[in-house]
Amino acid sequence: MLVIMSIAFAMLFSPLFADWRLELLVTNTGTGGSENHGSAILGESGDASEAYDWGNDLAYAFPPMSNSYVAPYFLHSDWGEYNGNFSVDIRSTLPDTKTWITKIKAQNPLSTNFIISWQITGSFPPYYAPILLFGANTINMLEQSSFYYASAANISSCTIQMQYDPSYPVILDPIADMLFSDNLLREVNLNQHFAVASGELAFTYVNNEFLVQDLCTRNDSIYWAVYPVPGWTGSTQAELNATNDAHSVSMTVNITRDETNSPPVLSGSLEPLSIIQNQSQIFSWEHLLYDADLDSTWLELGSTAQIQVYPDPTLCQALIVPSAGFKGCDSLSIWIYDGFTAPQQFFLDINVLPAEPMQVQNLQISVTADSSLICAWDAVTQDISGGPISGLLYDVYVYEEIPSGATAILSQHSIAGTMIELPGDLCRGFIQVIAKNE
Repeated sequence: MLVIMSIAFAMLFSPLFADWRLELLVTNTGTGGSENHGSAILGESGDASEAYDWGNDLAYAFPPMSNSYVAPYFLHSDWGEYNGNFSVDIRSTLPDTKTWITKIKAQNPLSTNFIISWQITGSFPPYYAPILLFGANTINMLEQSSFYYASAANISSCTIQMQYDPSYPVILDPIADMLFSDNLLREVNLNQHFAVASGELAFTYVNNEFLVQDLCTRNDSIYWAVYPVPGWTGSTQAELNATNDAHSVSMTVNITRDETNSPPVLSGSLEPLSIIQNQSQIFSWEHLLYDADLDSTWLELGSTAQIQVYPDPTLCQALIVPSAGFKGCDSLSIWIYDGFTAPQQFFLDINVLPAEPMQVQNLQISVTADSSLICAWDAVTQDISGGPISGLLYDVYVYEEIPSGATAILSQHSIAGTMIELPGDLCRGFIQVIAKNE
């Protein structure tokens, strides 16, 4: 169970509690079991105001058609043109200390013996303490349900108070039921569902074996974070508590995890992997796998005829090694598993880029009978790292020396072999052969 405090505030709010009623019944008892009864109703409603409401408040206009009766009513001198006596007096749900001035009229009573009894129905707010003030008597109307008095007066007076405790937490709005088809975390702003008019709220949750829960503070609000335990399906209830000054209010949230299991996917795109010929490269899949159900996932990489894969699952990486001398494009199969759904296949494109070849060696020049030049050299079979390469082209350049020191190209040739015949009509020139790996 985690406890976290909310920021104190004082505000006007409309809590969840509404439409409660207190029915007041006055009984005048006579001899031989005879009784006269009269009733009045007070309460609160979400569609009522503190002033007169035509749809909620009922004036006491006509006495019973009997020469002997008892009738309680509520007196109003604060409703302007609607002042008078009311048998039904319903107020708003705005929390506050509220008073109902109550009169009890006894017309030709059966005796001087009276009993006031009451019953509270509906969603009665816990932040109210209903008190009956009758003469010197103070009665807690939650601790007892009736009060006896004796009077010979035609009209008796009393007061009913709803004494408001602003330190009592209230529920503003219930948290809706949650249906999960994955195990992704959801957050609920508890300050939008609980409130207190005076003080600080401390939030707690009850541990639940099927849920992962936490509380955190962000932007002056308290958030409840929750998701189902991976692998569990079914229905359960989360219990949240808001406490202030030893007062507490609780809320239950119905949570269901259905039997959906989503396949694992990649959290991003697979960019092609570039490797220099005769070298290797590390491929990492750390933070690349994503599973909405939070299942354990693992990955398999398949080798090809030209590319070998040496995985290290502990480090979530693999060493990618092209075959010696290979250059070009290939594609590796990637299989992702979660143990529940069919393996998911993806492809990783590999681009093996040409390595830099070694310099041309053993360049030889000879003159033919017709004065042509025969240039020959050894084939280049290795790159600068000593790795094998093949399929090279050779660029042959013939330069003329310029007095200024600059060099002009007299001719240029690109061939696949290791010998070339050049015209012999040059007075003077410089020959360069460069191996080219494309």
